[in-house]
Amino acid sequence: CLESIPPRDDLQIIVIDDTSNQESVKKVRLLESEYKGRVEFYYSREGKGGGAARNLGISKAKGNFLMFVDADDFLLPAIETIFEKYKDTDADIVFFNAVAVDSDTGAPSERARHLRNMFEIAGQDKNKGECLLRYLFGEPWCKIVRLSVVVDNKIRFDEIPIHNDTTYSYLAGFYASKAILDPLEAYCLTERSGSVSKLVSAEKRRVRMDVFSRKNAFLKSKGIPYFDHMIFAPVVIALKALDFRELSKVLSIASTYNISVITLFKEYLKYKRSLNSRPHT
Repeated sequence: CLESIPPRDDLQIIVIDDTSNQESVKKVRLLESEYKGRVEFYYSREGKGGGAARNLGISKAKGNFLMFVDADDFLLPAIETIFEKYKDTDADIVFFNAVAVDSDTGAPSERARHLRNMFEIAGQDKNKGECLLRYLFGEPWCKIVRLSVVVDNKIRFDEIPIHNDTTYSYLAGFYASKAILDPLEAYCLTERSGSVSKLVSAEKRRVRMDVFSRKNAFLKSKGIPYFDHMIFAPVVIALKALDFRELSKVLSIASTYNISVITLFKEYLKYKRSLNSRPHT
């Protein structure tokens, strides 16, 4: 990841270690020595997860823009073009494209498919593509956000075990004025078994329900005509398992945001119809 970042004088590079084990910290310390003077290293002792680590990074940022890179991903050479083209932009947010690989096999992965689909849609309908990227692209990578937008609107990552980046992403999309969409592939995601995003417990599903209930309530309150389908997973999983106690819990979470069972059912039907209407490729 660090090797893939171009050596530019106008970049501040921040690495946050979130209470790694002793062996990992030794490796990070070696990197700190190797990149001395070029990269800033901070060591959190709270162990609150990725959201808290990213928030610490925000508090240390001094530049005009923020960009987040996951430690197991890397930038492609085209990132130099992105940085050069938009270093003086008047836009508040710049979206760019990605590819993905399986880190175990090196084979192409579908992990970036949702982002690539949004850029394909933008090629046909720019306004629709931009809205999708602003409100339904929930990850922090492949977007460069003006720091003042984040600071002035008190945008932060949720300090929770899963989907900590969702709130940051849709709030950045909402508060950013001008947006630029560049289809250039400048980021490579890696996918592996055992990653945080793949280890989902009942507790994490309830956290997911809370995050996406809150998100959909926000979008509705702002008159944004999107309903994030990620909210359906906890309900579907509970129904398939015939776990009615768990179903009751996740539905009660939605109800605290005034999202009723009827609303969920109607939106789920819309979502299924949209899937069935997509051309097969």
